[in-house]
Amino acid sequence: LHPHPRYQLGDIHRVWQMRQALLLLDFEDPSADSLKCMLLSCTLQPLHLRAEEGRKFLSFLFGLHPKFVEDLHSTIKNQLPHCPKSFLEVYGEVYFRAWRLSSGPYLQQLEERCLQDLMFSAVHAPRQGLRSLFAALRKVCLSVC
Repeated sequence: LHPHPRYQLGDIHRVWQMRQALLLLDFEDPSADSLKCMLLSCTLQPLHLRAEEGRKFLSFLFGLHPKFVEDLHSTIKNQLPHCPKSFLEVYGEVYFRAWRLSSGPYLQQLEERCLQDLMFSAVHAPRQGLRSLFAALRKVCLSVC
């Protein structure tokens, strides 16, 4: 899961294929902390964002554990002002796909903690600056809608 100098599309495919095994883990146990960090790092990896299976995997992560949803959202949101514009649309796609596939407490977490937070932040973000948070959030929100 960590970027390696030879991290390739085949690695993304293998991660996608083993995704169901992640559902068996106890995300509240402290022993899962290092795995959670590795999974969060996937949200920042360009290869995960470029590959279709990588984007599907990132959306899948939003359904692992309700509390993990907040961690994912925080990691992605902190990255938005610094990532390339092309990735902003990808993050919007990831949120949309996760929202579309979720239900129950996962859907509630996504809507209340993530999507509403993105909308609120977009409305209240300063509009000035070359790399403004407003512009980044606007692009993500347009991709979600």
